[in-house]
Amino acid sequence: MSDRKQYLAKNTALFALNTIGTRIINFLLVPLYTRTFTTAEYGIIDLVVTIATILVPIITINIGEAVMRFSLDEDANRSNIVSVGIFYSGLSLILGLSVFIVLRWFPSITINGWLVYFYCMTQGLYGVFACNLRGQEKLVEFALANVIHTFLAAGLNIVFLVQFKWGISGYFMAYIIADLMSLVYCLVAGRVKD
Repeated sequence: MSDRKQYLAKNTALFALNTIGTRIINFLLVPLYTRTFTTAEYGIIDLVVTIATILVPIITINIGEAVMRFSLDEDANRSNIVSVGIFYSGLSLILGLSVFIVLRWFPSITINGWLVYFYCMTQGLYGVFACNLRGQEKLVEFALANVIHTFLAAGLNIVFLVQFKWGISGYFMAYIIADLMSLVYCLVAGRVKD
């Protein structure tokens, strides 16, 4: 098998295991969520996650994808690319305040707006620096970041929902902490110093 085919086979297997493993763990958490949350609470979580899915690429100006795409060029100055990514990530912290405007359109969302803001921001920032790893073709590190994120989110959800009984706030706090810890790993693995 040629080097190119081996490289493709290895990366395909890595992404497949990463995706399948993440989905299985998320699937295994569903009984915990259905036992812990009422139908109304689960609806609020679903609505906030949907809002975040729409807002995060807008707020972050989808800079993570740009960082990945331009880092893949052979003659790329990765330090400059990451610097631009960091600048726009900082700008997204300001643009993220639009979350509070969007939340006004949904009076059924009764959780703290700052929690939703941090959920969106940490998700966006983690995405930027995970894409930086992909752009540097550090695919093992990228997959490991996703594994760290998945296990942290699952473990913290169990602690916050079952032991502390923090409800919806605990759910989002688990993901915020998982995003932050995975973000730190991405910064270290990607050797981001700027």
